[in-house]
Amino acid sequence: MTRQLSEKLLYQGTEHQLHNEPLSSFLNKNYRKLRLRHMHTGCYRGYIASWEIVEGRLYLMDIVTKEINLEIAREYVAQKYPDRKISRPDCLLNILFPDDQSPVFAGWYTGSLVCPAGKVIGYPSGLHRNYFTHYLHLFVNAGSVESEELLTIDEMKERGISEI
Repeated sequence: MTRQLSEKLLYQGTEHQLHNEPLSSFLNKNYRKLRLRHMHTGCYRGYIASWEIVEGRLYLMDIVTKEINLEIAREYVAQKYPDRKISRPDCLLNILFPDDQSPVFAGWYTGSLVCPAGKVIGYPSGLHRNYFTHYLHLFVNAGSVESEELLTIDEMKERGISEI
């Protein structure tokens, strides 16, 4: 499998790669039948989301995709929510969150945010990302960061954190 492009997280002034996809839980719950086309072999999910943590809260800043996915999303939303007004039909963030101003507070998200924070130590066969010596692990509850820790790969495995 081709390595997949990571979502991005800006945290404490540093841009990190995310090893998980917080937007997917929102899409699965609210837009379950929305099927975005892959952007290329390095992005099967069809989008790249950018996130930022501001004052301990997780915000969705932007969603980059290609034009065909904007068309697919506009058609899907128009069928599912015929009365919904979309002010910026050229922006996937606005199509999915028409009532919110950018950035969008990720109050729907509870779970881990996992970012590589060490040196590459391997590329496991069959996986789409490298293994690293350390990971920044943030636990988010309803959009608010509850804990932050720097863990080794072994500590991640011991705790059953699967996003490595």
